[in-house]
Amino acid sequence: NVMCEKNWVFADDERIIYSWSPIRVAKIVDDYLVFTEEIQPPMPNFFKHFRGSSHGETYGENEILFVTHLVYLSQPRIYYHCFVTLDSSSLQVKRYSYPFKLSEKNVEYCIGLIVEHDKIILSYSVHDSSTFLAIYEKNNIESLLIKCSNI
Repeated sequence: NVMCEKNWVFADDERIIYSWSPIRVAKIVDDYLVFTEEIQPPMPNFFKHFRGSSHGETYGENEILFVTHLVYLSQPRIYYHCFVTLDSSSLQVKRYSYPFKLSEKNVEYCIGLIVEHDKIILSYSVHDSSTFLAIYEKNNIESLLIKCSNI
């Protein structure tokens, strides 16, 4: 178990991403969390700071898209987000973005992700009190994604 037990995310109907570096995969069996595999693919060093955020959404033919977050522990804390795609069968990291902010506020948390034909929609909260939507053209998000083989 990790210090913060609230950041698990569903990759699909059965698989859960418990942590991002290494990628620890779990599933729920009879109301218990059961770890099924640990994946240590090539990934940037800053993945060790990732926490949950959004669930996974089918992206293209064989990828799952997530929004993760990381926290810069200053006073006050500052939240950043990254897009990450995993291979839909192996859960190997395929692509990622550099950290970004959704707003000018320090505390923001992306909790929802919708992938449409030409848009990506994120729902997020600011200071745990206000909720917003961010709508991006899919091709703009594509331009941010770096192939993991380039690390």
